[in-house]
Amino acid sequence: IPGDSICLDVEQSYPTLKGGFSLPIHEYLNYFLENNDYRLVTKNEPCDCNLTIRLVGYPLSLDYKRFKYSLPKRHYSGAKVKGEIIFTIPEQKQITVPISYKSSPPQSIQTSSYKEPTDAPFEYASKEAIIYGLAELFCNLQDSIVSALAGAKTQEKYKPAKQPDVTPKPEIKTETTTTLKKCPFCGEEILAAAIKCKHCGEWLGEKPHVEGNTSGQGKLAVVPEEIKKWNWGAFLLPWIWGIGNNVWIALLCFIPYVNFIMIFVLGAKGSEWAWQKKRWDSIEHFKNVQKKWAIAGLVLFIFVI
Repeated sequence: IPGDSICLDVEQSYPTLKGGFSLPIHEYLNYFLENNDYRLVTKNEPCDCNLTIRLVGYPLSLDYKRFKYSLPKRHYSGAKVKGEIIFTIPEQKQITVPISYKSSPPQSIQTSSYKEPTDAPFEYASKEAIIYGLAELFCNLQDSIVSALAGAKTQEKYKPAKQPDVTPKPEIKTETTTTLKKCPFCGEEILAAAIKCKHCGEWLGEKPHVEGNTSGQGKLAVVPEEIKKWNWGAFLLPWIWGIGNNVWIALLCFIPYVNFIMIFVLGAKGSEWAWQKKRWDSIEHFKNVQKKWAIAGLVLFIFVI
């Protein structure tokens, strides 16, 4: 970004929500820009460029059952945001980048979460939309800089040794073009170098090693290495733990002789199965819940002894 001072303006609205709901997006962007050595100023102060971000958010809902035969209840476990990023250099140029991101509701969640529309993951969807939008903006700016440098080198190469005083020619601004392609999943236009679609969220080609929270998606869930440990809660409270964590294979513990083998299988594989079968807010949330199961199992074990 040319210069070091930016006038930042964030506009956000959530038409279906009541009570003036808003997110601290301005604070997040302030932190991001200041950590990258940019100085933020107010609207009335002079600055090198203006950055305006406009967002509109909508909650996405899905009906979930707490138990297999219970009545479904609606939870707002998804969110969709759209808008635009407007970058302006005073008296020079303006670049507008449309942004959007959709966080679809997962197949299973913790039913104590996402009860109200304001609980929808707006913060996650907004940050993802802004990150992809800023990346596209920086690509456009980079193309502009490369074109300007190429033009300057060409003029320097063919510059005459000495020229008489003449009327200066008007400066010709070069128009930059960005190579686009269509996403094979949703058909929307994206950057040719993009590795993930900013509209539907699908990865293009090989996924990176580190992914987001994919818990609750069954075999598609990527189990973090740090939770692949022995699960004492599953070992000490096998079928009770299984019901609480949606790991129904734990009910095999009711079968004589099989139960002795299953408790060791649950202890070894319980953490992975729980991550795949149930939606967790984060890795820390998962660890805290499993720790409580382990403590409960240990207390019961001591009481029985």
